[in-house]
Amino acid sequence: MKKIPEILYLKSARNAEHYNLQEALLKAVSTSFATEYKLTELRDSYASLFEKEDSIYLQNKAFADTKELSDKDAVRDRLFRLVKLTIQSKQLSLIPAEVAAGDKLAFAMKPYSTAASKPDAENTAMVSDFVKKLQSDEYSSYVQTLGLTEVVASLKTANDEFAELYSRRADEKRVRTVTETLLQVRPQVDDAARKLFEAINAIYMVSEVIEKDAAKMAAIGAVIDAINAEIVQFSETLSRRGIGSKAKVDPDDKPLIPPEEGGGGEDDRPVIE
Repeated sequence: MKKIPEILYLKSARNAEHYNLQEALLKAVSTSFATEYKLTELRDSYASLFEKEDSIYLQNKAFADTKELSDKDAVRDRLFRLVKLTIQSKQLSLIPAEVAAGDKLAFAMKPYSTAASKPDAENTAMVSDFVKKLQSDEYSSYVQTLGLTEVVASLKTANDEFAELYSRRADEKRVRTVTETLLQVRPQVDDAARKLFEAINAIYMVSEVIEKDAAKMAAIGAVIDAINAEIVQFSETLSRRGIGSKAKVDPDDKPLIPPEEGGGGEDDRPVIE
């Protein structure tokens, strides 16, 4: 009789291994299949919990707005470089007023000249201070002489937008760390999957033993086979790291996974990266 077995060594799986397994298992049980066999509530619960794991896992790898942050940083750096190069070029001007303004602003810029090469937080702070200085009464007239008033205003806007996004990104990380972590979510996902698979096993058993419905057995059996194939792949991945033994498949396509052997020398705590 086809059956989805208990999935062993889940606690020893690395985050990526656990994520990839659960993603594949959820895909194996389609929404249409769940609807047909009245498993929607169980699948929805599983999917909802996996969405939490998905969100946290992907954010741990890279925040969703990383590209946006990089793009805003690039805009800011181009504007900063434009100000810097304009000041330097005006120091070579044939117009005395521009040379004087260029010299004044070059002096003002000296402490901030390497801002673009600094880490994000330091870069932001340096540009913010630099803009304040250029927009102050002491330097604003020189900025105007070099035609940089609008450019400096644009630099301020770009820096403020970067700072806002960077701060939001930090807040998301802080909230995530305080509330829900993978350490908490992974066992919840595992439990939801177990309940769904137990229900699938029960429906298959009824169709085989009581109803003797060949078409129904074939449909449910195909899903069981797909799930079991992912379990075999998962066990193979772990066995290569010395955790457990490689699952085998009996003639009825049910993975035969040897009993727990202590996790290959590792403890049972989730491997949270």
